[in-house]
Amino acid sequence: MNNKTVIEITGLGKRYSINKREKYLTLRDKIVETSQNLFRKKKKKKKNFWALRDINLEVKRGEVLGIIGSNGAGKSTLLKILARVTEPTEGKVVMYGKIASLLEVGTGFNQELTGRENIFLNGAILGMSRKEIRNKFNKIIRFSGIGKFIDTPVKRYSSGMYIRLAFAVAAHLESDILLIDEVLAVGDMEFRKKCLGKISSMASSGRTVVFISHDLSSIRSLCTRTILIENGKIIASGRNEAVIKNYSKSFDKPSKISIKNRLDRRGNGVASIVDIFFTNKKGVKVKNISSGDSLVVNLSCRNKSKKNIDLSEASLLFLNTEKKRMFKCSSLITGSKIILRPGIQDVKCIIPKLPLAKGKYFISPLIKTESEIIDSLDNGIVLTVLPEDFFSSGVIPPDSWNEQDVLVKNHWSLESDQ
Repeated sequence: MNNKTVIEITGLGKRYSINKREKYLTLRDKIVETSQNLFRKKKKKKKNFWALRDINLEVKRGEVLGIIGSNGAGKSTLLKILARVTEPTEGKVVMYGKIASLLEVGTGFNQELTGRENIFLNGAILGMSRKEIRNKFNKIIRFSGIGKFIDTPVKRYSSGMYIRLAFAVAAHLESDILLIDEVLAVGDMEFRKKCLGKISSMASSGRTVVFISHDLSSIRSLCTRTILIENGKIIASGRNEAVIKNYSKSFDKPSKISIKNRLDRRGNGVASIVDIFFTNKKGVKVKNISSGDSLVVNLSCRNKSKKNIDLSEASLLFLNTEKKRMFKCSSLITGSKIILRPGIQDVKCIIPKLPLAKGKYFISPLIKTESEIIDSLDNGIVLTVLPEDFFSSGVIPPDSWNEQDVLVKNHWSLESDQ
């Protein structure tokens, strides 16, 4: 592999200005406020937020660089700067070669053009002739698997179809550097495997890939090196396993802060989750639970308004220590009707037989209405699962079952001889 540097980042920083949201004003109020401002100068105080700060990084030709970190750490901002979607506030980025990027769904293609037209447009942007693009065209169509829709405007594509074509174009046209930001999570499992295989072959041929993903197994198997970004800074860089281990250690930090004091929330704040606790089938509070036992997860919610809030969904997302999603419990799926009265009340999720193998898991709660999220927390609470009496069989799953996190109740029988 040629060790030539293709991406060189020095002292990179990106700053955003955050202004407080202004209250809604009627036309009359706005006219009065404008008149008052003629006689007094009022300066808006700007709050600065550094999404990235002091980033220094070199990426070599043929490397597959993995980027991991929590939501809001600055990963996507870094890729947008590399893709020239946004400009840095400070520092310098030097890139050698043609760049193709797969950022969030919806970018990269002209929505009014067909799939065919977008293939030729993207090739032209990369400096390829029409003949060169035609030579790649059939390979792109075969890889994407959406041949019969190739003359349909991409604005009518589903997110899965869009990503299939976008990846096929980026992978087959002659770019030297490919930037990928989590978009492969949209596709089905078979297509993701296909994409990961293609990325591996691209790296073998000397092309460079920068890859953001929450799927740590993909990072582990695909990347030649990984960096960990937190709070806009690179805090670890090196071998995949060492960086992933560092990341996993920091994963449960938010869960050590009491729920009511957590500031890292999403939602409109009309109501909030102020406590999460576990009870067993007898209604007794517990910290740990055994595989196969009944578990009740209690969300204490405070409705701050004076009206009832009709929830369209309350949900719990279960993840392991590597952020792999185990399963999700949702009132939307069960059809449960939940109405929050003013004040505090508990919303209960009852799991008759917990299907998790022994280990530590994180639960992320969410409550929402039809129109918007009310409150949501990543890693709201830690659940420790013990291996005792799995499904009352008296048999404890062996340690080797740690690779199989979800345990499914099943029965076996032998067909009688006829």
